[in-house]
Amino acid sequence: MTERPFPYPPVEMPPAGWLPQSWAYRNMLGQDREHSPTRLVRNVSTDTNISPLDDVITATSSITLTLETAVGADGRKHWIYNANADASVITISTQAGESVDGTTTVSTNTPYASLKVASNGTKWIGATKASSGIFSSVSTSTLFIAAGQVYASTYTPTLSSIANLDGSTTYASRFWRLGNQVSVSGRVDVNPTLTATQTTLGITLPVASAFANANDCYGVAACNSIAGMSAAIYAEPTNDQAQMQWVATDINSNAMFYTFMYPIL
Repeated sequence: MTERPFPYPPVEMPPAGWLPQSWAYRNMLGQDREHSPTRLVRNVSTDTNISPLDDVITATSSITLTLETAVGADGRKHWIYNANADASVITISTQAGESVDGTTTVSTNTPYASLKVASNGTKWIGATKASSGIFSSVSTSTLFIAAGQVYASTYTPTLSSIANLDGSTTYASRFWRLGNQVSVSGRVDVNPTLTATQTTLGITLPVASAFANANDCYGVAACNSIAGMSAAIYAEPTNDQAQMQWVATDINSNAMFYTFMYPIL
């Protein structure tokens, strides 16, 4: 066996007070964890205080989450996710004297909405003020939207035969929401009573809106089997729904494919 030469190379010892730089340790120091190998998810169903070690928090009921102090935590981040499918309210509050973008309390009751907050060393930041949107302040009703927030899903609208219809059939429709704007597309089958007659169909919304006039919603629809049979879509304020209207050219059941967009008011 060949022996190693003497003296052996010196072994460097870590400096006094040195600790391993795990993501948890970096987070306690307020340092960034975006490139950490592990992102922990904490499921919460009751009112609780957010820990400096919390990364992603999933809220599964109506609860209040209280942020730790932002002072001295420059760069620390938390992502709060609303995992509720109903109107459960998720409230995020701050320590006394602190704020999130100028307000002490932020909340959302939008299913699957989320908010990412970060400390700048003195206060929490992360929500962008808008005229309306996903997040709202409980105390002032000032509305917020998380930057880049997009929510997409499906729903099956309820149809109402308003004029010149013997019947209609609804199908699952697609929609997306960006801030306070909602876009919808889908299909309905319609069976008019008479030709050359104004025909009207009501379509419920995937996200509620308090329409004030017909101009609060715009859209179009067309039939793929009847040449020239198309429809206009506009807001119907009485029932806060979209209304599709056209002059029927056929009394058989035909498919109409539609798209419309509206703001959440």
